Amino acid sequence: MKLVNRHVAWILILIADAGLVAWGAMAAALPDFLLGPGGTPILTAGYEGFSKGSWSELREHGSDGRQVHGRTFPNVRRL
Repeated sequence: MKLVNRHVAWILILIADAGLVAWGAMAAALPDFLLGPGGTPILTAGYEGFSKGSWSELREHGSDGRQVHGRTFPNVRRL
């Protein structure tokens, strides 16, 4: 019985590790499509949660040196 419990535990650990590896690979390869809280992409949720600003406003105005949240960033270029 002890051997069966250990075998089941190892299988559960491997499944959990595989999920973490898949999540990490997705985060590295396609971060715009990785879902975060509330089903929003993780980059959007992280930025809005940290800065309390709008991700769409940053994408529209932030990358060309205009004002974002009342601050001007003149040296930022559009990618």
